[in-house]
Amino acid sequence: MSSINKSSLSTLTKKEILKMIGNDEFENNKLPPESKLTKKLGVSLSTLREALLMLKKEGVIDKVHGIGSFVHQSALEAEMRIDLISDLNYLIEDGGYTARMEQKGSWITEANDIEKKELKLKAEEKVLNFERIFYGDDVPAVWVRNKIPTKYFNKIPHEEDLSKPIYQIFWDLCQEKISQSIFEFIPLNAKEKEKEIFQIKKGTPMISWKEIFYNLKDNPISYNLLVFNPNIINLKMLRKW
Repeated sequence: MSSINKSSLSTLTKKEILKMIGNDEFENNKLPPESKLTKKLGVSLSTLREALLMLKKEGVIDKVHGIGSFVHQSALEAEMRIDLISDLNYLIEDGGYTARMEQKGSWITEANDIEKKELKLKAEEKVLNFERIFYGDDVPAVWVRNKIPTKYFNKIPHEEDLSKPIYQIFWDLCQEKISQSIFEFIPLNAKEKEKEIFQIKKGTPMISWKEIFYNLKDNPISYNLLVFNPNIINLKMLRKW
């Protein structure tokens, strides 16, 4: 069996276990022994263990040596988990909304002092700026400002190019692969722009984050600012102990 098929089978096994959890098929919040579970699911022990490992990483189960595996329904009930979901459309949909995104224009400017610092740019280097708004049930949910140094582009993109996911933009237009990002939560009070976009009162407490994307060479290649509508987005994160 190819590694792709093995991976697919493990994913299907994971989904079946999630269905069983949803149907409350496990007594005392505990999975049966692996030998019984493999027979019930009709999969090999290695496939089952790979599926259980995925569920463990997501916080759905805990495996305690010599005791067994325990189910955490709380992990399944937590919506908008930023430790699992990186795509904003999926994040919004996980909250029960219908998601869509609108591209709001692009322009090139000389990098300001903050952009020079965050993106390690030299004097007079330029940055492509573009904005997006992500909606939940047609209500603005997230306002995103992206800043990418123009030196990474093989060509200046058209507006339709910038409607793609950020990782796709880098791959298609820069031949760059995003390796990781680091973000910092920043509290703020709604100013005139946030009031206009989200139709909320000026001064409303809001959550925002600053996110820096890095390529394989560990160079910062994008500086992004995200602001979340407090009436739509309720971010959660699971932390294992």
